[in-house]
Amino acid sequence: MPVLARCPMCRAVLPPAAADARGEVRCPRCAEMVVPNARKLCARCSRDLTHERRMKDAAGEYYCPACFSAAAAESGRKALFPCAACGGSFALSDVLEEDDHLVCRTCLAARDLNPETLFTSASDLGGEQTTADPDAETFAHYQSRKKRERQWRRALWIAGATALVVVLVAIAVYVNHR
Repeated sequence: MPVLARCPMCRAVLPPAAADARGEVRCPRCAEMVVPNARKLCARCSRDLTHERRMKDAAGEYYCPACFSAAAAESGRKALFPCAACGGSFALSDVLEEDDHLVCRTCLAARDLNPETLFTSASDLGGEQTTADPDAETFAHYQSRKKRERQWRRALWIAGATALVVVLVAIAVYVNHR
């Protein structure tokens, strides 16, 4: 994984082991003990992606969106980018950048129910109608709903067990005082 570590004092490139080092390392140029600034570089074009949108493949390599799509096309696959709202995977043409993350057109259109916006987002897809229902429960919502249900069941079980212990203690106290 190409990660470039630089000295924050003199901007010299530190040895490759410095990028993984915890704490301070000695700079080979200025001989100062410094905490290295790690940079995340694109595996294809070597562009610095530290503060930019980047993708990470299964091997842990970083790619800029253009190189990620090109690498996927060369391997015979279609590059898919995750939607920050629903968690789905979509082609680069079906996601838009919003703030610091990617959002699919369906989620973006679901936020604004203005008919003109919905029509525009549908026409951006080439006139095709999307099959995704904006009110459909996503997997992330399903997981959080199930987690809340488990928490409620656990809380009810604990409350029931506590009530049973209190009743048994009260019966034991009553029997012992007779």
